[in-house]
Amino acid sequence: MSPATLGVFTRSQLVEADVPAAEIRKGLADGRLRRVARGIYARPDADPQVVTAARASARITCRDALMRHQVWTPEPSADQISRRHLYSPPLARIWARRRPPPAAHFRTWPEQDLVASLDLSLAHAARCLDGESASIVLESVLAENRRTPEEIAAIVEALPDHLRSRIGRLSDASGSGSETRVVRMLRRLGYRVEQQVFVEDVGFVDAYGGGIFLEIDGRGPHSLPGAFDRDRRRDLALRRLGLQTLRLSYDQIWHDWQATQLAVRDTIRLLGPHGRRAVERLG
Repeated sequence: MSPATLGVFTRSQLVEADVPAAEIRKGLADGRLRRVARGIYARPDADPQVVTAARASARITCRDALMRHQVWTPEPSADQISRRHLYSPPLARIWARRRPPPAAHFRTWPEQDLVASLDLSLAHAARCLDGESASIVLESVLAENRRTPEEIAAIVEALPDHLRSRIGRLSDASGSGSETRVVRMLRRLGYRVEQQVFVEDVGFVDAYGGGIFLEIDGRGPHSLPGAFDRDRRRDLALRRLGLQTLRLSYDQIWHDWQATQLAVRDTIRLLGPHGRRAVERLG
């Protein structure tokens, strides 16, 4: 991540950018720069969390770094919002006194930057986050074509067996974190799930499992102007074919998940057989 974006620079980064020592001293004198730690300088508008971490000889990684790389991450809980993900050798001083304490990543820091690169952030997240959250960030990067399936597979293959099994199967077909969550839930219930299923006169539908076609709102394309009317036309086209459909909203998936899971399970139990027969009739 660019130091210019963060507003925090190491001395070596300034030297590499051909900023002379005299210019650094001038910046410190006139307030354009401030020294936050030995060999580390910040602009007045610098990212405050990066500044605080630098003061404690720490580095930002995992979820906090992924957010700065604009990777979609699941909405954190109140505890997770206040809990920072850091590397520090060792975790000390400012951060050690924080409550809740930060999630510490005690591994060799192979990079110069104060915020982990995308690859290092993903590697740390795969070890630190719960299986669902890790799979969501990995599939989000795949969906945005920021990393190839082979590159993501290499990150997962480097994990211990118990972490690989926790993450489970990854898909490059999920269009959003919401879709990842729903598909994982269906597979956990034992259903075979197909994603991005093409239906004649309708187009691609997010997922099919248990006899039900699911349209999943990831607050992406579904939220564009005109999306409401377009989605209802798609629903009508599916129903005309006799297919069973279920549309899940972002709020249902992220703010009322327990009730939503029960509702999906009951819907599949009641309507799934009808949906499967309709699919068989269509061939």
